Amino acid sequence: MKIKDFFKKHLGDGILGLLLVSLSTSLLAYYLIPRKEEGEKYANIYHQNDLLYEKILLSGEDHSYPIHIDKDKEHVNMVVELKDHKIGITSSNCSNQYCVHQGFIDSTMQSLICAPNEVRVTIYSLIPTHDSEIEI
Repeated sequence: MKIKDFFKKHLGDGILGLLLVSLSTSLLAYYLIPRKEEGEKYANIYHQNDLLYEKILLSGEDHSYPIHIDKDKEHVNMVVELKDHKIGITSSNCSNQYCVHQGFIDSTMQSLICAPNEVRVTIYSLIPTHDSEIEI
């Protein structure tokens, strides 16, 4: 087989392979290279998905925020704690305690959810980065 015939037959495969390798490398670099999140970060505590219960500045001092909500015949009793500029649910009266085991978060790409109590903690920044959205 001549070199000219070989390139005619396999040139498309080489170009496709090169494109796939460069795309994979670009995606890996995008997700693995750490990026600095700019601006002040806040945590909003929502009840029933859209009712804002509390807004907390993550750069503030360590503090516990008790949550007491009367919901129909049930009572929501939780404690959300700000510690080392991270936020987490440290106590809840829900049955499964998944929200407590989620730990502390500090990134705009993370949320804490307590489904039985219908409580959600979301972090946002007023200056959006490529991995965050403004949530108001």
